[in-house]
Amino acid sequence: MKRNEIKHLLNKIQQSYSNLIDLKNKIIKENLNKSGIYLWTNIITQDIYVCSSIDLGLRFRDYFKLSYISNPNRSNSIIHKALIKYGYENFQLEILEYCDTNMCIEREQFYLDLLNPKYNI
Repeated sequence: MKRNEIKHLLNKIQQSYSNLIDLKNKIIKENLNKSGIYLWTNIITQDIYVCSSIDLGLRFRDYFKLSYISNPNRSNSIIHKALIKYGYENFQLEILEYCDTNMCIEREQFYLDLLNPKYNI
């Protein structure tokens, strides 16, 4: 896919959030019980992470708990380490699309193939 086609596709983003700490409760509430594909973007390095969830609100609630993302027994995730290193203020969170729960993995794979995100290594 050509770069301009990727840009056009990403212009259809469902939601975009900056100032994540200030909007944390709003982000969780707006996405509770919704399934879909999301994108974290490090605004300093431009590195990205793509993932899906069958309940975005619950997933984001975990991301916003420093005790959760810093616990080595829970995860050794690159995105968790980046959120800790750079801080939430240096990330943007976007909902690429909302989808049925049974389509999450397929749609996630589509975006992984399309964007080749560095944090998904």
